[in-house]
Amino acid sequence: MRAFSMFVVASFSITACSSDQPTAPRPTAPASAARSASAAEGTEAREAAHLDLREVRAELLAVDRAYADAAKSVNLIDALVAPLAPQAVFLAPGPVFPRGPAAVRALLEATPSNALSKWAWTPIRVDVSSDGKEGYTMGYTELTQPSGVVLPGRYLSYWVKQSNGTWKIEAYKRIPRAAGPVSLTPPPGFETPDDKHRRYFPNTYAESEAAAAAAADQAFSDLAQIVGNSEAFARYAAPTAAQSGAQASVGWEFGRAAIAAAHAGEPVGIFSWSPVISHAAVSGDLAFTVGWVFNASGQTLGKYFSVWQKQNTGEWLYVVD
Repeated sequence: MRAFSMFVVASFSITACSSDQPTAPRPTAPASAARSASAAEGTEAREAAHLDLREVRAELLAVDRAYADAAKSVNLIDALVAPLAPQAVFLAPGPVFPRGPAAVRALLEATPSNALSKWAWTPIRVDVSSDGKEGYTMGYTELTQPSGVVLPGRYLSYWVKQSNGTWKIEAYKRIPRAAGPVSLTPPPGFETPDDKHRRYFPNTYAESEAAAAAAADQAFSDLAQIVGNSEAFARYAAPTAAQSGAQASVGWEFGRAAIAAAHAGEPVGIFSWSPVISHAAVSGDLAFTVGWVFNASGQTLGKYFSVWQKQNTGEWLYVVD
C-alpha cells in the first residue's frame, strides 16, 4: 500500500500533471526517433509474431526460482544482491534509492543481523513485455532471523534481459505482511497469463513511454486527492491488477473490487505520491515507476514501486502496486 512504502527504476524526473486530467496524453517522440522506429517496425513486428510469450514467461519464472533455490545456501545479503542488474533500484527505508549491487550490499551490511539471516521467496505470478525482453515476478517471502523467528512478507521484482541473454532485476521491493496462511495460486483470472501474443505497439520510443507511465502515475495521485483513494485505486487498476495492501493485510489483493475495498474509508487526501524514476520496455507495453509517498502535511512517508501495463486502448494502468 502506498501509504506505507513502495518503488520502481528508470531514467528521469517527472512533473505533476493537472488533477482534471486523470489520464495524461502520451508524449510525442522526437522526429528522429520516430523515423528510426518506423524503419525498424517491420523487423520488430516479424520478431514479435514468432515469439511465444508463454515460453518467455516460463523462462523468467525458472530464473526466479533458480535464484530462490540458490538463496537456501547463502545469507540474506548474498541472496538479495545476486540477481541485481548493474543499475538496479532497491527500495528500502531511507532518504535515497540505492542503485546497483555494491550500493545495495553496503546498505544491507549496515545491519549486522542480515549476515546471519536467511531470505526465501516463492513466485506466484509472472508476465513479460510483448517483445519478451522485460518482465516482472511477484510472490511471497520469508525472512528467518538469527533468533529463528520467521517474518512473512511479499516481493515485487522487475526484470530486464541483459545484452548477454541473462535476466537481471532492475527494480525490487520487499513488502511486509501480516502473519497468516496464503494461497500460492492467485484467484481465477489473476494467474500468470497464458496468451501466446499480446498487442504489439510499433513506433514506440522507450523514453516517451516511460514519461507516459510516470504521467499516468502522477495523474493517479492527483485524482486520489479529489475522489479519494478507493475510487482512484480502482480507476487506475488494470483488469488483472494486484496490490499489496496495508501491512495488516495477509496476502495480495486481486482485482479492482478488492483493491477498492482495501482503501475504503480512507479520508480524501490522507496521502499522495510522486514518481521520481520511471522505465519502459522498448516494446512500449510494460513499465515501472518508483517514487515518494507523502502525508497530508507533505512529509515523506516512504517509497513505492508500481508496474504498469499499456492496455489495448493505449492507456497505462498499473498491473502490480
